[in-house]
Amino acid sequence: QTNRLPMRYGILLLLAAFVLLSSTGCASWFGQPDPPAQFARLGPVPDNRDVPSDLLFPKDLEIEQDHARRGDVLLQRGDFAGAFVQYEKHLAAHPDDLEVQHKKGLAFLMGRQYDEAAKVFAAVLARDPDYIPSHQALGRTCFETGDLDRAERHLRTVVALDPGRWGAFNLLGNIHDRRHDYGQAIAAYQTAIRIAPSQGKLHQNLGVSYLLAKQYPKAAASLEEAIQLGIRDRRVFNNLALAYAGMGQTQRALRAFKQGGSVPQAYNNLGVIYMQQGQYAAAIEAFEKAIALSPRFYSKASSNLSNARAMLARKTE
Repeated sequence: QTNRLPMRYGILLLLAAFVLLSSTGCASWFGQPDPPAQFARLGPVPDNRDVPSDLLFPKDLEIEQDHARRGDVLLQRGDFAGAFVQYEKHLAAHPDDLEVQHKKGLAFLMGRQYDEAAKVFAAVLARDPDYIPSHQALGRTCFETGDLDRAERHLRTVVALDPGRWGAFNLLGNIHDRRHDYGQAIAAYQTAIRIAPSQGKLHQNLGVSYLLAKQYPKAAASLEEAIQLGIRDRRVFNNLALAYAGMGQTQRALRAFKQGGSVPQAYNNLGVIYMQQGQYAAAIEAFEKAIALSPRFYSKASSNLSNARAMLARKTE
């Protein structure tokens, strides 16, 4: 799913205390790209939780057998092992059914058994080299295992065969983000948005790339659009706060932090931003507010407060 206020080479001692931004909150089977080490606890990463329906269930798919239908239900419920069993039963009677073979691969992919998933998708493509869903799913599988070049090749095949696949462009954007090629990532997300402008996650990912590229006004605009389209998770507000902070709009950053978490956490995060800007007196004030608002938050904010006071003392020496 990076901002540049908490810069890539920011104050490492503060990373553990930046509690809001440390919560990427990805609960889906798709997971997130591994951020650079400096961002492991801080800053935005692209959000990959959107699952295009045409990836899970190819268009025009008509299955009459009970086992296949049961497999679909179990797959949607997250019972990947159960779905696999049902698809295997269907394929025992219908071994040439590529759609169900593809879904068997999805059961492996969703269960994070990437090696097995890759074998199934490769087998489908060996029989039909133009089968788009398996190219896209294999692209996802390769992305998850870190084989970005192979992932990109499959996704390029997808968009060449069907330029309307916004999910493929979104994943291409994720790949470019992981490579730190933010210009290419931005272009990929923009293409996806032209295809599916109402998909809030695409605007969120575009905002993250702008944030990584230090284009703060564009980042804020994209993240605000994501919020308007219904994205309300913690990350989008934290990333928006970082964009505002990058523009020097600390009060707007504070309001966004408050929307993404508790008020004490918001003041603690604002204090971290002030620290990274070298505004130690302002940081001290923010940390003191965090402590006053929540004694439970004392250990985190008080540690930051001690660091801020030490840095201010060094600065005035």
